[in-house]
Amino acid sequence: MQFSKEVRDPVHGWIHLTKEEANLIDDSMYIQRLRYVAQLGLVYLTYPTAKYTRFDHSLGVMHLAHRMAEEAVRKMSATELRRAKEGMGIPDDGVDQVLQHVRLAALHHDVGHLPLSHTLEGILSSDSGKACGAGINEGLFGLAKEHEVTGYLITMRNDFQKLIENNVGGINMDTMRRLAFPKLGAGAPLHSIISSSLDADRMDYILRDIYFTGAGTATNAIDVERLVQYVYLDGDELLFDEKAKPFLEGFAIARYNSYKWVYFHHKPLFFTKIARDLLMKIVGSHPYPCLLLKFINGELGNNVELLKITDDYFISLLPELASGNNPIPEAVMLATRKSPYRALWKRDNDYVETMGKLSIWLNQALDKLRDKAGNRLEGIIEHELITKMNCGNDCIKTIIPKFDTSFKALVRGRSGTVTNIWDASPLVRAIDESWQSSPHIFIYVNSNCNCPGESIARNLIDVVKELMEGETISPP
Repeated sequence: MQFSKEVRDPVHGWIHLTKEEANLIDDSMYIQRLRYVAQLGLVYLTYPTAKYTRFDHSLGVMHLAHRMAEEAVRKMSATELRRAKEGMGIPDDGVDQVLQHVRLAALHHDVGHLPLSHTLEGILSSDSGKACGAGINEGLFGLAKEHEVTGYLITMRNDFQKLIENNVGGINMDTMRRLAFPKLGAGAPLHSIISSSLDADRMDYILRDIYFTGAGTATNAIDVERLVQYVYLDGDELLFDEKAKPFLEGFAIARYNSYKWVYFHHKPLFFTKIARDLLMKIVGSHPYPCLLLKFINGELGNNVELLKITDDYFISLLPELASGNNPIPEAVMLATRKSPYRALWKRDNDYVETMGKLSIWLNQALDKLRDKAGNRLEGIIEHELITKMNCGNDCIKTIIPKFDTSFKALVRGRSGTVTNIWDASPLVRAIDESWQSSPHIFIYVNSNCNCPGESIARNLIDVVKELMEGETISPP
């Protein structure tokens, strides 16, 4: 490929672009909008330098995906490469077209994110969005995460396809979609480089999150050079040579530390909850949620109106919502970063001391209940606690973060046997033991309410026991 542009990146060094890619990025408001969407949502309220964007991340994923694809293709036999090209609908004219499709899919994999990234996800594509009078394709949104479906719908738009045709050309749009959004159809060959247990997406955001927060561990704990060097493709499966085992372990630990110290820090979790509650409160009374729903449905075109689907625009609404005769408390909290709520526990030791010997049972029960109830579990437990405590609706807020401990990177041994790193590494399995001692639920109590923390903890156990009736996990 002929590169003519370079972008300096603090994580990867120089990221190279072709002239056509640079023109596409400049012409596309779908890509430019990502400059104003923070990768980590409201984490910057706790870690002030955590302000990098989905734009930065998308360039990084494109860079890593290219390197991984290049390495995987280099190791393919002539027959394997021909089959991959056939599966991608690409003419047999070298590997540049293969790499170009991977690069464009990686560049666009996050175009469907709402303001503040995951913060507001899943609210308007559920029942809350019905107040806008616009339906959604429930079957489609049931197949993948909301931002993935929205990204898929954007790439189906005529104006998006013209952007690609006018700037790059020779791109099979169906293949690009199947690479970027494999859950929404048959994944194209090489899709696991962009979407799998350890892909270019995850490598980039873990590296970037560590760099910009300074939390948990150093960026050199993840040896990307070695991980890329040991990449293979076996059909649609992304594999790593057994020599990569220590580097996979390093990634698993860095990933866990990022969840522990960044994503599941009690402050970012709380402000994420507040932002979600604010959005739900203004559905039906403010036009902004309905504009967001239009975006979610892929109905906004390649124009400046997309700049309303950004963090800056959402934050600009706070003065209006936080003032006047009926200021919304959540808007006031987000605007001022001040809150009357206090976490019942913040760290592992606080949680174990508060819940005692029931802490591990409670975690296991919550995991099982969440598997059945999904995100509705937070609201169910919150409602039951408020009812039992006879508190007001704004006295207790509940958050149940989800961490997938089963890191599933595949390792190929000398004999060709493929094993899961989870099975091959006691170190990776130990992460599950550590997670079981961490809080799987956070409860925040309004200090203006008469709701003693000790009583809330006791009632939490009672609520979960009632919800677990008939289940096999019994309290000690």
